[in-house]
Amino acid sequence: MRHAVARGHRVSIFTRGRRTADLAESVIRLQGDRNGQLGALEGKKWDAVFDDSATNPEWVRLSTALLKDNAGAYLFTSSTGVHYPYLKRGIDERDPILYTVADSKDGSATYGAAKAQCERITMDAFGDREIVVRPTYIVGPGDTSDRFPYWPQRIMKGGETLAPGKRDDPMQIVDVRDLAEFMVKLVEDGKRGVYEVAGPAKPMLVRDFYPAAAKALGANPTFVYVHRKLPPERHSGKLDFGGINRSDRCGNRSSRKRRLWPSCAKRRLACRSWRCSASTPSVGQRFTSGSRSTVARASPSCSG
Repeated sequence: MRHAVARGHRVSIFTRGRRTADLAESVIRLQGDRNGQLGALEGKKWDAVFDDSATNPEWVRLSTALLKDNAGAYLFTSSTGVHYPYLKRGIDERDPILYTVADSKDGSATYGAAKAQCERITMDAFGDREIVVRPTYIVGPGDTSDRFPYWPQRIMKGGETLAPGKRDDPMQIVDVRDLAEFMVKLVEDGKRGVYEVAGPAKPMLVRDFYPAAAKALGANPTFVYVHRKLPPERHSGKLDFGGINRSDRCGNRSSRKRRLWPSCAKRRLACRSWRCSASTPSVGQRFTSGSRSTVARASPSCSG
């Protein structure tokens, strides 16, 4: 949104109004709820709509039905999770999509199928005016999850650091600012279709990421590489797991729920390693530009 305003676009936002965001005065604020309280959107027209929050297919059905005759394009922010359970490497837009769930207790499958259903609803409503962007893990400012922010904080702490992942496991992330710029450019350039968004351009293995992050942070941890459960005698009181009790292949999931961006500006870190290239890829081409090389950087300011 901020990037679109900086580009000179007239921007409206639709929220529940529970928080007051620090936005430009030019931004038009519309209030409602995606559960059917869409009155604030009625009778208005837009060149493009960015749907960046939906995981409920019914909510997408309601919004697309209302906006299909009042918007030029509809960009739906989906996820690479539509390809779950990721049975091979090198997945792209041509690979199968998960629409149904065999095990309702599998949260990853449920999420991926919901996103896929949302994509299909958007396509039914907007046809060739639809844009689908499927990012991998999104990181950067505003990330209140424990998926990426855990790592710079834990690495800066030093000492023995659990480093999960097999030696050849890949790691892919995309910075939220780069993703926003890319999506705005797609609309500006009149692009349509499906885009898988992942970085970096040069494949990074998880065991390359750990030392690269330590170097960028000026830290000196001792990484303990594991890819299966450790025996009790190895971790009982000897190894700092940093609170993680469940990890995927890159150690990105955890049970910790608290906000992890520290208040100290020295430790307020954001991954900003990849930016859109000067030219937007054609429909069906993955966004993998790599003009930035650092893994993490310290923010010059901190809002607490």
